[in-house]
Amino acid sequence: MSRFIGSIFKKSRRYGISLLENNKEFTKGKKRTTAPGQHGAKKSKPSDYQLHMYEKQKVRYMYGINERQFKTLFTLASKKSGVTGVNLLQLVESRLDNLVFRAGWARTRAQARQFVNHGHFLVDGHKANIPSMIIKLGSVIEMKQSLQN
Repeated sequence: MSRFIGSIFKKSRRYGISLLENNKEFTKGKKRTTAPGQHGAKKSKPSDYQLHMYEKQKVRYMYGINERQFKTLFTLASKKSGVTGVNLLQLVESRLDNLVFRAGWARTRAQARQFVNHGHFLVDGHKANIPSMIIKLGSVIEMKQSLQN
C-alpha cells in the first residue's frame, strides 16, 4: 500500500482537525460538524480502541506516512528510553520533508515531499532526495544555489 492520495479535506472532516495545519479545509463556507458520507451524522460514543486508532490515523495522515513506515518508526521509538509517544513524535518531526515544511520552504508537507524528491535540498553538502530521511541534530539543511533568488 502506498501513500494516501485521496481527499485530505474528507479526512480532516472525519477527524475534526486540520491535517494540513493551516485550516484551509475549514475556511470555505461554514465548518460542517459531521463526518463525511451518508452515515456521518450518526453520533455514538467511540470505544477506547476507536479513539486510539483515530489518534494514530491523524498522525499518519498529517505527516503523510504509510503504515509500514509508521510501524518501523514506532519500533525505533519503543527501543529508545523515555516515553514512546514522545519519542515517536520526535522521530516523525526529524524527517527531512517535515523539516523543510517547518522551515517555511514549502506550504504543505506534500509540497515539501515533492521538493525533496526533486532533489532541491542538500544535507551536510550532499544531495538528499529521500523525504523520509531522519536528520540528526546539528546537520545543515540548505536549498540548492540554483533555486535561491
